[in-house]
Amino acid sequence: AGSEYPKKQQSRKIMLDFWQEPADSARRTREDGIYTSYTYGEGEQTVKVIMPDLRFNRTPLNHVSAMTYQLERKPAKQGPYSPTTDKNASMLGESQWQWLEQELKSDEKIKIIASSLQLLADFTGWESWANYPADRERLFALIKKHKVNGVIIVSGDTHWGELSKYQQNLDYPLYEMTSSGLTEKWKDVSPNKHRVGDYTHEVNYGDLTIDWQKADPTIRIALKGIKGDEIMHTEFALSTISPYQ
Repeated sequence: AGSEYPKKQQSRKIMLDFWQEPADSARRTREDGIYTSYTYGEGEQTVKVIMPDLRFNRTPLNHVSAMTYQLERKPAKQGPYSPTTDKNASMLGESQWQWLEQELKSDEKIKIIASSLQLLADFTGWESWANYPADRERLFALIKKHKVNGVIIVSGDTHWGELSKYQQNLDYPLYEMTSSGLTEKWKDVSPNKHRVGDYTHEVNYGDLTIDWQKADPTIRIALKGIKGDEIMHTEFALSTISPYQ
C-alpha cells in the first residue's frame, strides 16, 4: 500500500507504539510519514542512520497484466511491477525530499541509508527504487551535488539476501546489503547485474561492522545465517567511498 491506504494513520500508531516512540515525537504527528535519522559516535568516528519512509506518500505502482506476469515475468523470476514513466511519481514526496537533502549534507563520516526496498538493483519486477526512476536518480544527483562521502545502503523486503555494488554516473561505488527474510525462504531470485558474488535464499540477517582502529577504517557488510554463521561478505576501506575533500 502507498499514499492511498485508508488506514495508514492507524498503522503509524501501531508501529510507533510497538517501538515505544516518545509521545511527543514528530513521527507521530508529521503529515507525510515516519522518516527519521539517528547519529552515533563522536569526533572522526561518526555514523548517521537515515530512515526514509517509502510508503506513506508513495504514488501507485504500475502493474503488468495477469497474463503478462504469468507468461513473461514469472518464468524470468520477475515480479508484476514496472517502472513508472510519470516524472512526478514519487515514493517520498517533496517535503521528505527536502528533509533527506538536509540529512545528506551533514558531516558524519558514514551515512547509512536504511531503505525498506532495494535501491541499487536496476529491475526485479518487485517493489524497489527502480520502479520510481526519478526518485533514484534524484538521490544519486544529491550525493554528487553535495559531495556526500561515505554512503552505504542497507535494505530488505526481497525474501532473499545479496550484496550489491553500483557506480554508474557516480564518483564512488555504492554498496548495498540486502537482508531478508527472517521467517521464510523465497526460491525464485530475480536477476541483479550489480550483485556481488552469489545470493542466498536461506533465512538470514545483515551485519555491518566498522573498524575505526585502522588509519583507513574498514567497513565490512555480511549476511549471516540463523545460527550466526557467515554466508557472504564484502569489505572496503572508508577512503574508497569518500572521494570528496
